[in-house]
Amino acid sequence: MDIIKYDKLNQKEIILFLENAHKLINKKMEYEIKDSDLINLDTHYGKKNAGLWCIIENKEIIGTIALRPLENSGTKYMELRRLYIAPKWQNKGLGSELIDFAINFSHESGYKKIRATTSIDRVVIIYLLQKKGFYQIPKYRTSSADLFYEISLEHRFSNLYNDLINSMKKSKNYFKRTLILNPVENIPDIEVLEPCSSFLHGLYNTDSIRNEKEKLNTKIQFSGRNEISSDVNKIYNEWAKLLKGEAVSMRLLSGLHAHMVVFMGLANIGDRVLILPESAGGHMATKAILERLGLVVEELVVDYTLRKVNVVDSLKLIKEFSPKVIFIDRSEGLEYEDFSWLRDINAYKIFDASQYLTNIISGDFTNPFQWGFNLILTTLHKNMPGPQRAMICTKTIDENWYKIRSGMSTYVSNMHVFSIYSAGIILNNYESLAALSKNMLINTVALEQELKKANINVIQSSNTIMQTVHTHHVWILAENKEEAFDWYLVLERIGLLVNYRKLPYNLGYGLRLGLSAATNCGLCKKDIPDLAKIIAKAIRSGYSDSLKSECDSFISRVKRINYGE
Repeated sequence: MDIIKYDKLNQKEIILFLENAHKLINKKMEYEIKDSDLINLDTHYGKKNAGLWCIIENKEIIGTIALRPLENSGTKYMELRRLYIAPKWQNKGLGSELIDFAINFSHESGYKKIRATTSIDRVVIIYLLQKKGFYQIPKYRTSSADLFYEISLEHRFSNLYNDLINSMKKSKNYFKRTLILNPVENIPDIEVLEPCSSFLHGLYNTDSIRNEKEKLNTKIQFSGRNEISSDVNKIYNEWAKLLKGEAVSMRLLSGLHAHMVVFMGLANIGDRVLILPESAGGHMATKAILERLGLVVEELVVDYTLRKVNVVDSLKLIKEFSPKVIFIDRSEGLEYEDFSWLRDINAYKIFDASQYLTNIISGDFTNPFQWGFNLILTTLHKNMPGPQRAMICTKTIDENWYKIRSGMSTYVSNMHVFSIYSAGIILNNYESLAALSKNMLINTVALEQELKKANINVIQSSNTIMQTVHTHHVWILAENKEEAFDWYLVLERIGLLVNYRKLPYNLGYGLRLGLSAATNCGLCKKDIPDLAKIIAKAIRSGYSDSLKSECDSFISRVKRINYGE
């Protein structure tokens, strides 16, 4: 299809097309008044800043649009006219295409606004105008039209929009050429993300299924959500069974959001909470969040030599401190540390499984409920390639679960249900997730071994490197923060994306790697020796064009799946 100006076409055919268009909407041509522009097209549309254009398909006119400057106005206005699409070509996006053409032409011609008129019965034209940003204004000239519209062409944020679109294109191309070796990031399949770009965005919803009487007794209800609430609960039920618990909620939006809301619902100001300290791999923000909520926080005792919790001293602390809640939020760690020694402690016990979720649901790691934990808290987008979403699962539906549920209802206004659908859709890939669990652990153990062979100062797990206890984390220790940061920059420059950070157990600064996302995108055990060689070269010799070329070739070979595609 082509958009061609009238003077390149047979003008009698254009007039005939417009006459037939008027007949189809029960309008008569009035050449002496409103349709006088068609008597002499050159006078009205022959100037440089005006025009009448036709869409041509197989040498046939199937649509028209016209523009002409409005005279005697202080502001430079363009007027849109003669927008018609042949009936059999309607509802194919051609009207929208023509309006876009008119907007671009007017903007490039230096006009600041476009005006338009239409009849109240031309519903499709009214819809198109409003969709494109036209708004209704008072009558601005003598006309038999019912409605008058205007759009401003001075787009206040157009530069920002263009910058963002261009930046997103660059970022997409950049991530196609890189390999994510970051343990807290993952890339879902595009089918998992499909609900996130659907009609579900922006809808308010509840995960409570209520009858009419219960709805009547609530303060507010949104209609048309019964099916969505039913689907959400189906998803909850399947995840609860998978985690071997009795109930699940996904009202929470992120891991730290879950920390705040769960404790706001569960605990009271002054309650005592025992946590895994940051120095032992606990989350760096947990203590600050809980203290801000008015809780009294104590930390488990750490054995820095074995890089584990000191069980004997921690049990003594628990006896003295008498915590109401014990929270094991392990955001770091080379081992899946055994916390079964907490089983008989009389406290409400929460385990954050964000770094282990794929391994737990696949049965490769022990389920925390077997260790006596009451609640599993986890994100779905770190160890697992799911949507950005937090989830909590209770072992039993009890008084504490109802407290937490009540708190979530108070502190969370909208569930962002689109990502809950994604969390359900990903379960269709359960067998692939089970394979991912084993493969990421095999790759991690292999990478740790290969880096050790290359004489890189990689930190090995304290007792064993068997994949049954090793997490998908790898730590490389530097002499100081400057050296670690230099490594980080070199690896980034060649296309390997890792974490620069202060490592737990007072080890010092280094690099943190994780192999979940890379394995999900195609990294296999046979690729690990080459990956280790590239990392070792980068650490020892720094950046070079030849190393960048070697890494580019490696990434293009091992990335069988591109991020988000």
